[in-house]
Amino acid sequence: MTENTFVNAEQIPRVRRPMVPAAQAQALIVAETIELLRKLPFDQVTAQLISKNVKLTMPTIWRNFGSMEGLFSYVSSVLMTNAVERWRAQGSQPVITIFFDPDVALRARLIAWLLAEGADPQLFRSPLLGSLIEDFQRLMPEANSRVSTSWIYITTMLLQSYAVFGEINQITDEITADNFALMTYFRDLLPTAAQNLGWND
Repeated sequence: MTENTFVNAEQIPRVRRPMVPAAQAQALIVAETIELLRKLPFDQVTAQLISKNVKLTMPTIWRNFGSMEGLFSYVSSVLMTNAVERWRAQGSQPVITIFFDPDVALRARLIAWLLAEGADPQLFRSPLLGSLIEDFQRLMPEANSRVSTSWIYITTMLLQSYAVFGEINQITDEITADNFALMTYFRDLLPTAAQNLGWND
């Protein structure tokens, strides 16, 4: 053996990944997570797969989100925010239409899965529900705040269950259209319902 057979480890150049600013890393991780959640069973969306696809290390996920549960919780809020922004950009659309946004459906399925896995429900509380109530009252001022609040909560729970269980119940496009028409009909009766129930602001 010659002297040159062994190479000093200090002589080997280290390949360093370029530093990615935290905000950019977070955006890359969130975007990739959403894409994977759309394509794969949720339990296959792992930190290893996400970090590999975005070419960042797994500790980057932990630094930004604390855990996979933290990441999924953050993603659920991004999905809702994006859906609300799209709905508002469309103008005076009925509030109910937001629940047919694919991101809202994905969020509902993701949260249902996470809750079944033992996640804390507090992680998924969103201030956007209050914002939707305000939007609803602005679009339908003849419905008072009490009946508007009740309508938004009932609609939210119904449509979240629709997102999770709709496929199981084989709900066709025709049935969906009928359900939408019926809910719109009930929505238009809210001022009368409030009056009949004695629900005054």
